[in-house]
Amino acid sequence: MKQRSFPSLPLLAASFLILLFVYTACSKLLHASQFIQTMRLTPFAGRFASSLAWMVPGIELLISMLLFLPSTRRRGLFYAFLLMLSFTLYVGAMLLLLPNLPCSCGGVIKSMGWKTHLVFNAACTLLAWTGWRVSSNDRRTSNLLLQ
Repeated sequence: MKQRSFPSLPLLAASFLILLFVYTACSKLLHASQFIQTMRLTPFAGRFASSLAWMVPGIELLISMLLFLPSTRRRGLFYAFLLMLSFTLYVGAMLLLLPNLPCSCGGVIKSMGWKTHLVFNAACTLLAWTGWRVSSNDRRTSNLLLQ
């Protein structure tokens, strides 16, 4: 009897993160002027708001491509972890400093409150980190089996 195989955790994590990054990047790009205006209100973006408003969705799409390709998925999970960690730290800082500022994120995520957003980002950060760590362990196991 053939045993059913299920997708690995790194593949599931990558799939979720691709959906998240592509969705939010497209939303930011479709509403670029609104995204730039909101970014200008944050103390962290300042005069770099316009550049950041184009760089962030670009980075999200680039990481999505890395996550999509099996040969670069592990690296993509690591970069997704770093990006989500930076988003989580940003949301934490906003929660402490400017909790009434509207969120500059895209799509449905924009409708989350800052606290909900912080929890969501922390969960996504943990998912990316776990996917990366498991893919590291999978890779070491594969290398040991080949020796």
